Amino acid sequence: MAKISTKTMARMAAVQALYEFEINSRSSSPESLVESIIINYAREDFRAIFEIPDGVNVKLHSNYMRELVMNTINHLDQIDDIIKAHLAPGWNYEAMHIALVSILRVAIAELLYFLEVPYKVIINEFTTLASEIVKDAEIPFVNSLLDHVRIEYRPENDQ
Repeated sequence: MAKISTKTMARMAAVQALYEFEINSRSSSPESLVESIIINYAREDFRAIFEIPDGVNVKLHSNYMRELVMNTINHLDQIDDIIKAHLAPGWNYEAMHIALVSILRVAIAELLYFLEVPYKVIINEFTTLASEIVKDAEIPFVNSLLDHVRIEYRPENDQ
């Protein structure tokens, strides 16, 4: 049976939570948003909603997702400043769509605050996640921006 890692599911759920946080004009409390996501991922029709094939075992690491969301939201201004400082020429933060910004925010939070996770894992996971959500032209941008952030904030060779 194929399996999607519980941390991969947590990352996907955290991006979803940040997306919902923005589209709802930040009106939901982070705690209620996390609880809502956890409930939704436990629903019986979850597999159908996300088109997860039968035979693929998925389980959400809810504590990890909660930590990702809370660290991202608690440091949102700093993370947004980091994104803006690392934009490639031709990219405009205000013109970026919410899904792309949500991916970058959660990925940068994990790079900054989850030092036990190798940066290569984080960059790979979020680049793969981006390939399912954003335009093809944005995937190398995600990878490049995250690598530039990693070089500045995690220069040690933790791979």
